Amino acid sequence: MSLKEDNNSDCDEKIQIIVECSLDKEAATLINQIGKIKRSISCINAYVVEINKNDLEKLKNIKCLRALYNNTHITAQMNKARKTVNADYAQQKGFSGKNVTIAILDTGIAPLNDFVYPKNRIICFKDFINNKSEPYDDNGHGTHLRYK
Repeated sequence: MSLKEDNNSDCDEKIQIIVECSLDKEAATLINQIGKIKRSISCINAYVVEINKNDLEKLKNIKCLRALYNNTHITAQMNKARKTVNADYAQQKGFSGKNVTIAILDTGIAPLNDFVYPKNRIICFKDFINNKSEPYDDNGHGTHLRYK
C-alpha cells in the first residue's frame, strides 16, 4: 500500500483517502460497511472515502483493493511561473489577485474539501456536454488545475 500512516494522531479522527479498486456494486458495498464513499474518480478507478482513522486496517483487508492513497492538498512551486508571467511586475503595480474570479473551461471540477471547506469556492458550474448542474469531474484534469 502507498498510504503513509501518522501514528501520532487521534485514532477517532476522520480522514479522507483515495481507494483504488473496481468501481462495482460489490466493492462499493464493502467500502461503505467501513466508511463512507464521498465520490468516485472513474478516470483512475477509485473512490474518495471518509473513514475513521482506526478503521484503516479494516479497509486494507478488502479483497478488491488495489491501492490506498492519502487525499492530500498539493500546491505547485510558483518560482518559474511567477517569472514567466511577470508576476513581480504586476504585484509592484498594485495587482494582487484579490477579488478576482477565475473561470476554467476544462473537464470539470470535483467538489473536494479544499474547494468547499471552510467556504465553498465553486461559485458556478456549467457542463456544456452533459448539461449537469452539480460540480463533478469525470476525467480529473480540470480538478488538477485547481488554484489556491
